[in-house]
Amino acid sequence: MSALTVTNIKLRPMSGGNIHAFADVEFNDGELTVKSFPIVRNKDGIDFVGMPRAQNKKGEWYPTVFFSNELKKIVSDMVMDKYKEDNDGWGG
Repeated sequence: MSALTVTNIKLRPMSGGNIHAFADVEFNDGELTVKSFPIVRNKDGIDFVGMPRAQNKKGEWYPTVFFSNELKKIVSDMVMDKYKEDNDGWGG
């Protein structure tokens, strides 16, 4: 298997609430796409990228994908860069 390289990031802006957008991240020209990285503003007003997760029938949240710390940082940094680049028209 080849190394994972981010080749495209698509943002879906959200209105209202703490989630400003969701990012879908494509690796290796579509070989793998991971959907729904939330871009969240915390209570201190700091934006960060969360990991995709889902809710079970009991209302508990669990992660749907696991990355190494190194890959998580790379993806988070790239998603935030794309968000900041595209954010001018979103009013975030």
